[in-house]
Amino acid sequence: MPYPMPDADCVHPIVLPNGQAHPSTVFLRNVVDHPKFEVGEFTYASDYDPPSHDGWANRLAPYLFPMSQETLKIGRLLPDRPWGPFHHLQRQSRYEWPDLLSFSRV
Repeated sequence: MPYPMPDADCVHPIVLPNGQAHPSTVFLRNVVDHPKFEVGEFTYASDYDPPSHDGWANRLAPYLFPMSQETLKIGRLLPDRPWGPFHHLQRQSRYEWPDLLSFSRV
């Protein structure tokens, strides 16, 4: 039986069998309000200890500040990183080399 896609504008995309929304999973586009953070629709994050709705940007990229040179762009339809927060946006590596992570320096 095919399942319909959740509404892209909802905050919690997973509905449990009892009808309640799963509070630990969010569509990032609907909870991240940060000038240096761009998120595509249907990209989600899940955490055993979820932050408040306004804390997801800090949880995912704790060293990304409004005055930072970089912009974190996460594409459409991606699960959030399973390996941990983005700590190395301002790293000193060579930017002409390809980056295989799901963000790019802008």
